[in-house]
Amino acid sequence: AVVMRKLWGSDYNPEKYFSDQQNDGQDQEKAGFRDLLAPESRTPMIIGCMLMVFQQWSGNNAVIFFCSSIFKSAGLEDTDQASLYVMTVQVIATAVSVYLMDRAGRRTLLITGTIGMTVASTSLGLLFLLRHLNASPGGWLTIIALITYIIFFSIGIGPVPWLVMNEIFPDYTRPLAASIATVINWFSAFAVTYLFADMQASLMDYGTFWFYAVICFMAVLFTAVMLPETKGLSNLQIQAALARVAPCGGGAPNREHGLSIPSSEALVNTP
Repeated sequence: AVVMRKLWGSDYNPEKYFSDQQNDGQDQEKAGFRDLLAPESRTPMIIGCMLMVFQQWSGNNAVIFFCSSIFKSAGLEDTDQASLYVMTVQVIATAVSVYLMDRAGRRTLLITGTIGMTVASTSLGLLFLLRHLNASPGGWLTIIALITYIIFFSIGIGPVPWLVMNEIFPDYTRPLAASIATVINWFSAFAVTYLFADMQASLMDYGTFWFYAVICFMAVLFTAVMLPETKGLSNLQIQAALARVAPCGGGAPNREHGLSIPSSEALVNTP
């Protein structure tokens, strides 16, 4: 109960949550794939899956796995030491994100993180382009840009989608929906890592990072338009907020599964 109040605010009532969950579990049947196409499930499903796609196609895994070769391409000699710096920064930044998540808010961290990644990826592309043109920028600039990229990833689109995914899905579809989103995440991680070397060969280093910059910018726009702030809200409040931004039909609640989405007035007055 203490943890739940810390996550969702001091006014949150965990006893009522557990009571509602128990009642819902007795009333609801196991969700199937057809339920994911229901009006109240479509928008959360799109948001959850797209955040996982953006998380991987922003290029983080490729950057981490090929960190040494990236630094080598930038002209650095001690690539192992530079990679160690990057990994250390990632651990620290991820720890900081845990502190910030319930203070700054999920949506704020996602937008801030992806904006920072857009700038960092664009800068990395520019640095590699200058090197390709024999302008030879300092290798330390590449380290700074890459560390900046890792910091913004680790406070934003790295950890936040996993939390948001469990908050936005309706209770009765959450297990199935979260499983599908996770499969999409791992498939995307495989595809990005597998294609990284081919992208470097066809787009060059600078083109590859500019491609990631475009993905990050798309994530900024997607989050700004589609994702309401979920900090401190119950699942029903989140469903009501999503219904107001739903591009594919928020629809009426699915009474078969006992889901009742409150009105806007109720949402405002709910503690």
